[in-house]
Amino acid sequence: MATKQQVIKALDKLGALLTQDPGKYDFEEIEILAPQGKFWESNLCGVLCYEFDRHSMTKAELWDEVMNDIEDGLVDDCES
Repeated sequence: MATKQQVIKALDKLGALLTQDPGKYDFEEIEILAPQGKFWESNLCGVLCYEFDRHSMTKAELWDEVMNDIEDGLVDDCES
């Protein structure tokens, strides 16, 4: 199981950023932003978005999902 600290460490190595909006009630929104000139391999976009609902998943499951997408890697933006 991945942790938030592991995710942040992996993002730091790639020059990517994590943003987290605590939202309201039981939800949180999390985004990981690829460095300029790169896209995430998993969706070919510069941002990956996640919504955490504590009633449907654990934090460990969330960070595992995020880590899986990070491990897919980055690709170059062909327009850069």
